[in-house]
Amino acid sequence: MAVSRNDPCPCQSGKKYKHCCGSSPQQVVTPAPQASAQIPALLQQAHAHFSAQRWAQAEQCCRQILALNPAHVEALLALGVMALQQGKGQAATDLFADVIRLAGPNASDVIYLNYGMALHTVGRLADAADSLRQAVKLRPDTVAAHWRLGIVLEQMGRLEDALASYQKTVALQPQHVDAWGRLGVAQQRLGRLDEAEASYRRALALQPRSAQLLSNLGTALQARGALQEAVAVLRQALEYEPGFIMAQCNLGGALLAQGQPEEAVACQRQVLARQPEEAHFYSNLLFGMQYLYKASPQALFNEHRRFARQFEAPFKTQWPPHHNERSPGRRLKVGYVSADFRDHALAFFLQPVLQHHDTSRVEIYCYYNNTVHDAVTARLQAYADHWCSCHELPDAGLAGRIRADGIDILVDLAGHTALNRLPVFARKPAPVQVTWLGYPGTTGLDAMDYRLSDTFLDPPGEADACHSETVVRLPAWAVFNPAPDSPPVNALPALNTGYLTLACLNNLAKVNTTVIRLWARILAVLPTARLLIGNAGGAEIPARLRAQFAEYRVQGARLQFLPKMPLPEFLHLHQQIDLALDPFPFTGGASTCHALWMGVPVITLSGKTTVSRQGEAILQSVGLPECVAHTEEEYLARVLALAADLPRLQAIRLGLRERMASSVTARQLTRALEQAYGDMWERWCRK
Repeated sequence: MAVSRNDPCPCQSGKKYKHCCGSSPQQVVTPAPQASAQIPALLQQAHAHFSAQRWAQAEQCCRQILALNPAHVEALLALGVMALQQGKGQAATDLFADVIRLAGPNASDVIYLNYGMALHTVGRLADAADSLRQAVKLRPDTVAAHWRLGIVLEQMGRLEDALASYQKTVALQPQHVDAWGRLGVAQQRLGRLDEAEASYRRALALQPRSAQLLSNLGTALQARGALQEAVAVLRQALEYEPGFIMAQCNLGGALLAQGQPEEAVACQRQVLARQPEEAHFYSNLLFGMQYLYKASPQALFNEHRRFARQFEAPFKTQWPPHHNERSPGRRLKVGYVSADFRDHALAFFLQPVLQHHDTSRVEIYCYYNNTVHDAVTARLQAYADHWCSCHELPDAGLAGRIRADGIDILVDLAGHTALNRLPVFARKPAPVQVTWLGYPGTTGLDAMDYRLSDTFLDPPGEADACHSETVVRLPAWAVFNPAPDSPPVNALPALNTGYLTLACLNNLAKVNTTVIRLWARILAVLPTARLLIGNAGGAEIPARLRAQFAEYRVQGARLQFLPKMPLPEFLHLHQQIDLALDPFPFTGGASTCHALWMGVPVITLSGKTTVSRQGEAILQSVGLPECVAHTEEEYLARVLALAADLPRLQAIRLGLRERMASSVTARQLTRALEQAYGDMWERWCRK
């Protein structure tokens, strides 16, 4: 083994090695002539054992060499490589560090490559990237260095740089299946879906029966709206590898996106049956259940409590005592946890709160569980006093970080949506824990003390019984932050076109067969009306929806399909719309707010679950109870009433922006939120 820097120096000077022969690359031990003669034979034996993977014998030879010459670079390097191959990352890292110190400017690309790989295994990503870049600099055609550098950069969230490394890898070695696959992942995460699909297909041409590649291709196809092909590809992945969990999970996601929540939920239950210990798989099931038309509040609550029994109960006896200063009225450390501090619907509701927080009352910590950093991320980060990118931290590590930060109130903004950190909350790292905004319902956790809502989203009494949290009702569930460059509200389009343009610009996963049947009834009663459907790019989605509407004798010419579009175009699109139709039971949030800001009222069907009351909560806040229905028949009647009264529809349109502006303001909501935080904190201080 290499001599430690704190060991006595082998030259018998009496000094420590680091202060003697180990103090610089030039100061090395010179072995005696008789020792030098033994080294070549030992080195030859070490190589023979190494080639045969006889690790113990190879290591023994290398140790004998180092006993004769502690500065023997090749022996140290061999020990490092063996340690790396046996999963001894820290030992390998220390050995390669000694090799680089001893080799000095003569360190080769192989040395830096191995050092980078070792650093990667112990999680020192930035140092690993530096070492791998040095390997590439010394030998630009080293495929392994480009490949590993891409993996490290991707884990660091530097997707563009990772993509470049993967591209270099496949340019040097076009048959590198894994590099084509990772290139596709990086492209997909950057939103370059066509490029991602092409990369996956290149990889599949080399390895056509790869369930992993087929699963990844399926997610890319789903993201660009090719849902039928996505489902087919994912089913093919499961044919090749029936027990492949991620393909089964992704199939559930694709089925949900197709508006088939029953099939999606059944699929996620199969995932859980095979891998019940993964909390995020259970969250997928709970999220999918929110789309079920016939899911009762009690059934949803029971399933959320089962989640808690499985994933929270093991930690409850280990909840740490909290030593936060028990002083009511002091400045509170509030931590917000989310994967959606980015170009996401959540930002429209969160930004005005962060912007208006009274920093004398609240010190803002943001824990960001994602690798995407865009203009919205930068804007939100500017409002935070402290920012932590936590996607690489395991649950226990993040809980420890939160405790170390001394967070008083920890706020979950995800619930059971993608990339949530509910297992962190289950460890109770903060004395007061709150869930808000990101998920329309309970988390099911006892560790979550409160859920923020309002009286329309969660009516007192009936909703409280279906929450593990105490429901705290604010003046409004949330305040919407409209785009500052929103186009003006125009006159009612029907006054010029002579027909009514209805529209749904929601996520099409919400448009199930029950919704389509009701909308078809509306079109039957309004024979000149048109229905515009957004987020329906490509050919597959329009074809599928036309076929579904055709079952109810709605002609395809009455349907108009438009793809997903950037926000400015999306807002301008509302100038063509007279009345929006909210899907159900998963009603709209940000899409409803955008419509109202552009003067387009929305007809919603409010039900018994929280998710079905999102639309009502928003419409009631702007004084439009006439747009809220509680049965399908009432929904139809609400549409027909406005369709028959264009002057009324025009008056609503021209006054909606003012109604939104004069409802609960961001400043008012934030003050109420801070008061709620203060009350929660005071209650904890009294315990």
